[in-house]
Amino acid sequence: MIPNIVLIGRSNVGKSTLFNKLTNSSSALVGNDLGLTRDRKCAFIKIKNKKIILTDTAGIISKTNEFEKKIMKQTYLALKKADLILFVVNAKESILSEDYYILEKLRKSCKKIILVINKIDYLQCITESNEFFKLGVKENFNVSASRGTGINNLIEKGIFPWLENLEINKNVLKKENYEDIIKVAFVGAPNVGKSTLINQIVKEERLITSEISGTTRDSINIPIKKNNKNYILIDTAGIRKKNKIQEKIHYISIKKTFENIKQTEILLFIIDISKLQINKEDLLIARKILDAQKSIIVVFNKCDLLKKHELKKIYPMISKKLNFLKFCQFQFISAIKNKGIKKLLDNINITFNCSKKKTTSAKLTKILKTAITKHQPPYIKGRRIKLKYAHPGGFKPMIIIIHGNQINYLPATYKKYLINYFQKSLNLIGSPINLFFKENQNPFKKTKN
Repeated sequence: MIPNIVLIGRSNVGKSTLFNKLTNSSSALVGNDLGLTRDRKCAFIKIKNKKIILTDTAGIISKTNEFEKKIMKQTYLALKKADLILFVVNAKESILSEDYYILEKLRKSCKKIILVINKIDYLQCITESNEFFKLGVKENFNVSASRGTGINNLIEKGIFPWLENLEINKNVLKKENYEDIIKVAFVGAPNVGKSTLINQIVKEERLITSEISGTTRDSINIPIKKNNKNYILIDTAGIRKKNKIQEKIHYISIKKTFENIKQTEILLFIIDISKLQINKEDLLIARKILDAQKSIIVVFNKCDLLKKHELKKIYPMISKKLNFLKFCQFQFISAIKNKGIKKLLDNINITFNCSKKKTTSAKLTKILKTAITKHQPPYIKGRRIKLKYAHPGGFKPMIIIIHGNQINYLPATYKKYLINYFQKSLNLIGSPINLFFKENQNPFKKTKN
């Protein structure tokens, strides 16, 4: 098994900043607002060529309401799977009762603990950090996660010696074939069931679910293996209109969502169909993810709340409003009732395989000629626009370059016709196509010296 290091501590002590520093990323959501982190967040890191799972968690609090209990459950699940605990405290504050409460919980787990005294930004903080010796944790390190101070010392003298004492399976250290990992992002408005769907796929209450809008704030990566295939499921914050009270948090969350969209292969665009409508917010999200040029599957969730005649009634509305996504698979599911999940995984595999398709210039040119025969390009100034041949320019998404004459005058409607024709002919389910046009040079045209 790959060793698991878990960051645990009170809220706002800098766990997510430390997570970002150790993973050399800006993956975890950080800010001055209490309780930004809710779900546990994992990432792979390497220390001295040894592979480790690093897990960020929410701050532990002693008094909780029902919603906070769900957040704490995720932290305690992470604690259960931990091999090493980095107990993070804030040097700018004295020891609080919450610190003693957390330490008591950590000691009961019988796991190895390293105390990380964070926010050592000034000399005064270093002096004040001595107070944390009272906690009685043998190994402790002063760091400033935001500045990077003391991080190397923590790795070299704290984490690495612990790693050397572990019996690590050599197979774990082999370089993985990342081409075989399918990254799938779950995107949609708040409360459409993204987290519930992921929990159903992984068969574990891995993510916090609630009727409260905006429960998921950060993007969470969950690696799983299903039917001998490797996936990374990415839960994202619900995309919605700005809320004045939480405008800053919302802005950062949405920014993270679109950063993850760029790094994924497939987008599951999830819509709550129980409302019997596709609203302006859904259409806005659809346009944004279409612009990302990723493979898309449209998932209509909560269909268990509809009767059969209601489902039949909405098909024409869906086809009309989402006509620009007709190259995608449309699937109806119920995440909470576990209906349609197996078929969804099959469709993810189909869409992924389509995104990797490669073709030849001969095949593309043949398709182009057939498309032109069925529907000719228009005339411009008495001369018909001529499209002569096509060749591939890339894939993920597929790029097709078409050569011809007067291509600058080719109308958008005809370009759309060609895209649809290529998609249908190549059977590119869920995968967008980019067409680029190149003007053929006239060999008899004189060039200026």
